Amino acid sequence: MITRITATNGQVTVTWSSVIGANYQLLKTPDLGDTNWTSVGSPTNATGTEVSAGELLGVGSTLYRVRVLP
Repeated sequence: MITRITATNGQVTVTWSSVIGANYQLLKTPDLGDTNWTSVGSPTNATGTEVSAGELLGVGSTLYRVRVLP
């Protein structure tokens, strides 16, 4: 579950609850009805109970979700 989204100095950071040892991928889309979500950065391996990933702020609205990788 995403716990917070922050924007600082042109960078957006998304933080979510995690299970230690699990691999996650942050995804984004400008439209909730879109079936082609785009990966943000590389997959992240959780070393704690929270994980963060981010990118430069873009123009317009962006929706984020987190996918647990196999």
